Amino acid sequence: MNESGRDDKPKSQAQLALDNNTRLQGVLDQRRMLQDALRQAMVVTEAAKKTAGKGPPGAVTFAWGAGSHGQLGQPVVNGTLRSTNAPIAVQFDKLEDSAVRVASGSGHVACLTDAGQVWLWGDGRGGQLGYTMARSNNQPTPLMVESKEMKSPIAIVACGQHHTLVLDTDGQMHAWGRGNLGQLGLGKSIPTVPFPRVVSFKYKVTQIACGDSHSAAIDVRGKVFTWGTGEAGQLGHGFDKPPQGVPLTEPWLVAGLPPHLGRMAQIDCGAQFTAVVSERGEVYLWGFGEYLYSTLKENFAYVPERVQLPKKVL
Repeated sequence: MNESGRDDKPKSQAQLALDNNTRLQGVLDQRRMLQDALRQAMVVTEAAKKTAGKGPPGAVTFAWGAGSHGQLGQPVVNGTLRSTNAPIAVQFDKLEDSAVRVASGSGHVACLTDAGQVWLWGDGRGGQLGYTMARSNNQPTPLMVESKEMKSPIAIVACGQHHTLVLDTDGQMHAWGRGNLGQLGLGKSIPTVPFPRVVSFKYKVTQIACGDSHSAAIDVRGKVFTWGTGEAGQLGHGFDKPPQGVPLTEPWLVAGLPPHLGRMAQIDCGAQFTAVVSERGEVYLWGFGEYLYSTLKENFAYVPERVQLPKKVL
């Protein structure tokens, strides 16, 4: 004990690792609570529209924070709304369906409706909105993406920093936006793709996710695939697959996940890392992130690393 009454005895390496993983579990719990709150906000607002007939048109979701690229979804009246620290209703035009999922990139936002339609708004300079040519002006209010390439309703939408990835109900992926680092998965690096393109893939896909400049998916067999830039290990293929600095331009199997895990059930990406959850509730991470890994390791993992959590993830 020191003079203040605190025990300054150094913690063991095992205790430090447990503390680190407990903090990560707390972050996951907070994120789940935020997602639940957003879903509840959408449900309450939609119910208010139908029953009371009050509130702004299309108030099915909310946005807050920075808005310099139009990502708050507000019509331009006296200039673009630069920012807000309180949730405001996104202004849709003639939206008759309910919003069921939202995603955001660096400066653009995507909203998926229960009818399988995708609406986007915000920064469109990289083609990430799917309905404007690259380098066009920002779009301050939502517009629906319409494409002959997307023949089935959309089930999942994900946003990277400057690209958008969607999954339709037939298990087919479609991508658009900036593709200079292979993040679109179209087989080659393309500076910009302003309209939806089919991502060629042998198997049907069940889950998708995007990081800043990489993308990931789980196929119908529960296998994980990644593509795009991997300089921080976010693709999970090790140091030499592909060589450092060389992007992957099409989906590539992440072979480092232990076979005993069985099928992967969930996937998500941060800016430069990827996370998956198995059907058994085990979590694996790879890529860059402070406090993501054991204190015995560096901030980078180039192959999947298991996170020792106090309880299984559902």
